[in-house]
Amino acid sequence: AHPWMGRPQNMADDDACIIQAKKLAYLLSPIHARLRLVDLVTGQALDEDTAISNLRRYQLLAPELPVALAVENSQLPPHVILNLARQCNVYLAYDEANNYNQDGLALGDSKLFWKCVRDHQLISVHLKQKTHDGVCAHLKEGFVDMPALFNRLHRISYSGDWLLEYRPTTQPVQDAIKSRDHLLTHQIKKGVAP
Repeated sequence: AHPWMGRPQNMADDDACIIQAKKLAYLLSPIHARLRLVDLVTGQALDEDTAISNLRRYQLLAPELPVALAVENSQLPPHVILNLARQCNVYLAYDEANNYNQDGLALGDSKLFWKCVRDHQLISVHLKQKTHDGVCAHLKEGFVDMPALFNRLHRISYSGDWLLEYRPTTQPVQDAIKSRDHLLTHQIKKGVAP
């Protein structure tokens, strides 16, 4: 989590945080290093110029490290985050569950997002389920229509990474297996597989 859409309180500290994150990303994956930023702080008060300025500054930091920069849609409609990513030539890490408030209402018109997004703009897609109780421990029924998500990704010929994300429990491996089984049971039968 990093408040990339807001004005930093201390520019030097903000720069140091991003440089450190880029170093860690490169250390962990020197071939395909990525840094995914999710802003959990800024919320609806978007200052587009500040967000764009931050992303452009982040790209210039530690240029010796080939790290792909990505932003995750959170708290704002995905087409808004996609627009910022496009303007800065960074990727989008897409999370369909982040499009829903706790009451199940969508943050914005998802049709607008799916109309304008292209495969090469997405670096990863998160598989996560959410209900009125929050993020689920494994994929099951909830706000996210998984078959519709896979069909949309199939239509844009998505070929990037999938990231299984869920609420932590004391049995993470079993939860991951339940999620995998749910996907295999419900998605492959419909002819679309992750």
